[in-house]
Amino acid sequence: MEELLARLRAMSRRRPEHSGRLTVGDLVLDPEQQRAWRADTELELSRREFDVLRVLMENAGCVVTRLQLLDEVWDGETDLRSNAIDVHVSKVRAKADRAFGRTTITTLRGRGYRLETAP
Repeated sequence: MEELLARLRAMSRRRPEHSGRLTVGDLVLDPEQQRAWRADTELELSRREFDVLRVLMENAGCVVTRLQLLDEVWDGETDLRSNAIDVHVSKVRAKADRAFGRTTITTLRGRGYRLETAP
């Protein structure tokens, strides 16, 4: 048990330090302050919208499945309407993309969503 604890401590020291802020292009998210900005304009996001954006930004350039969003944003909650994820992604898209004339959050039919890293 002591060896396991020592290995865990060593692994935790190896993790790179970062400011905690996520940045993808001109989209910035600060999980500690629960705030997000695009092009220096603060986005007004609900808690769920913020969490959806966080998951997309943490996985920028990669496909984020509906199941992954369900697990990470709704904590596996099963009492959801079938379109709850779609509705929240749509709201994030409206606030972070359409309001700025951008298309960075794309839907991949049958696979999920992706936050594009290139403009």
